[in-house]
Amino acid sequence: MPRPKAAFPAYCIHKRSNRAYVTLDGKQVPLGEANTPQSRAEYDRVLAEWLAHGRTLTTPAEPAARADRPTVSILIDAFWTHAQSYYTKPVRDDAGQPMKDAQGKEIRQPSEQLDHFRQVLRPLRRMYGAMPTDEFSCLQLEALRSAMILPHQGSDGRTRPGWSRRHANRQITRIRRVFAWGVTKELVPVDVHSKLCLLDGLRKGTTPARETPKVRPVDRARALQIIPFVSRQVATMIQVQLAAAMRSTEVCIMRPCDIERVGDRWTYTPSFHKTEDHDIVRRIPLGKRARALIAPFLKDRSPDAFLFSPAEADAERKAKAANARKTKVQPSQVLRAAEDRKNRHKRKRLPGARYTQDSYWRAIRYGCELAYGMPLEFRARAKDTPEQRREKNALRAKWNQANSWHPHQLRHAGATAIASRDNA
Repeated sequence: MPRPKAAFPAYCIHKRSNRAYVTLDGKQVPLGEANTPQSRAEYDRVLAEWLAHGRTLTTPAEPAARADRPTVSILIDAFWTHAQSYYTKPVRDDAGQPMKDAQGKEIRQPSEQLDHFRQVLRPLRRMYGAMPTDEFSCLQLEALRSAMILPHQGSDGRTRPGWSRRHANRQITRIRRVFAWGVTKELVPVDVHSKLCLLDGLRKGTTPARETPKVRPVDRARALQIIPFVSRQVATMIQVQLAAAMRSTEVCIMRPCDIERVGDRWTYTPSFHKTEDHDIVRRIPLGKRARALIAPFLKDRSPDAFLFSPAEADAERKAKAANARKTKVQPSQVLRAAEDRKNRHKRKRLPGARYTQDSYWRAIRYGCELAYGMPLEFRARAKDTPEQRREKNALRAKWNQANSWHPHQLRHAGATAIASRDNA
């Protein structure tokens, strides 16, 4: 039988000279010394440009002297220095207030945007770091995008899928932002950025890029099904999100002092929120259902204390277990409990004063596993070997992907219900 044809031209090595090459349109394109990071990067660049140009090999014009012209690597280094101080967010304490150092200066940490820029600047430097910025055009940007969506081989030898269509479009927008910043610093000619803006984004159904499912609202009945399997605090948070359509972080940081109560008009103003850097004031009206849910948590509580506390949930769980106990507490258990209280400071994780976005999501995921009947053999045990633990974690993650839901879907469900009522 004939050998199946490969999807992409292969990375080849000339044994006698130990030089790498790739054959495109019947021509051997040299890549440099074999099995080096530089030759692999050159292979990615040549293949991406070949695909972006309709699987046709192009012969670029001979570049002019590059001695006094800033390159893409120089642009990346300058932008990264700027981004490390610009794309940051304050470090907050348990009360949600920005933390300060000994000199009274606000402590900041990298934001999610900085990590997104890091991901996209790496292939940009690898493929076009040596190119002058005034030579960078839509052809190179399109080739870079083609490399983003292609499957690639990781350092562990495993093949990983390329970026999804929507993520690739967002990353290309960030590349344009880098070049726009370079225009303000006179590192990039203004016409280069103008041309990059002409490249259309990838459209659904017209590209080999993989598609990711959109976040859909969780069914209300399905969300309420896990209420008996989570703590009283998490159960209330779920119902408040459904009633007020607020973000998961906003429901985690609710405090009495942030709720303006004037008769039947209650308004919640979070101490911080996602869009506060854009000078947007976030005010969330609390309807009758939301007011009834949070009213029990407002009694005998300090104005600065959080309504929903993991520490309170842990104490209630232990008290419930103690009341349901039918056998006598053994002296050894009393000693172990006293020793445990003595060494609490040595624990890696203790229940905090408030839920975070991650801990709230973990509580919901655990409730989904109990409510929807995840097989017990998927849960790791202390006696499992590392291989068994990895296998069970993979099975558990796959089950959760198919059956569980996350707090963002609660916000979508609440917003959809409110929009339906408004349009009725």
